[in-house]
Amino acid sequence: MSFEKAKADLEEKGLGDRVIVLNESSATVAEAAHALGVEPASIAKTLLDEPFCDSQSNAGNIDSVLQT
Repeated sequence: MSFEKAKADLEEKGLGDRVIVLNESSATVAEAAHALGVEPASIAKTLLDEPFCDSQSNAGNIDSVLQT
């Protein structure tokens, strides 16, 4: 999926304001965390077309929105 298509899909769902364009690479979890100034544990690097179940330790939390 192209950036433009992904952004358009998010805008259709009212989530366009959540798009962040970085000046640094975010190709890896470490790079994304550095670019955003957060810990690597707070980065989720997967985009899915369907709901999913995430099981993790209590070391961190995922802030997510499920749009149906």
